[in-house]
Parts: sequence; C-alpha cells; structure tokens
Amino acid sequence: MLHIYRGTVRGRFDDLADEVRVALLASADEHDGLKASFTHDGTFTYEKQLTFFSFRYELRANGDSAEECELDARYQAEEDAVAYLQHHGIAYRDLKVNVWDMKSMWEGDD
Repeated sequence: MLHIYRGTVRGRFDDLADEVRVALLASADEHDGLKASFTHDGTFTYEKQLTFFSFRYELRANGDSAEECELDARYQAEEDAVAYLQHHGIAYRDLKVNVWDMKSMWEGDD
C-alpha cells in the first residue's frame, strides 16, 4: 500500500568552514523558512545566525505495513538530507527526523 508522508530533518550547523559560511549567508534569503514547502527534493531552510537548519520533504513509501513504510520514509529523509549537506560541504550535528502520514492527518475528524 502507498503511503505519503511529510517529513522534516532538523539539525545544527557545526564548525562551518569560512567559505561555506560565506556561501550560506549569501543565499540565506532564498532559504527562509517562511518560503518553505514540502517537496520531493526537499526544501532546505535556515536563519542568518547559522545555528539551526531544516529540510522539508514529501515522501512516498510502498510496503506491507504502515510501520515499514514509516521507517522507509524516515530513512529516505535522513539519507537525502545528509547527501545534500555532504555535497555542499556543510558540517552538521544533532539530526532529528520526523515524519507524518498524510492519511492520518485526514482521519478522525468526522
């Protein structure tokens, strides 16, 4: 069964290299949390203080159980965030992953 999730990966910047810090500050307005949405590729947001960051993902998982799908979605969100951070040379720590099954958001409000 197909499950659609919204997921966030949050973390802290850690000992950024000077050139990375300069690049992040130069594009900070493009990564404002108020402009963020949940996307397949992920939306990377942070503030100019360069303390915390987050990614927002729309994730899809197919599996036999909701638990299996949720684990797959969590793994995919974390894997994608780490790949982005490493590709851009961004040092990080303290990652936390949360996912919400969109179906459950609509159930129970009858």
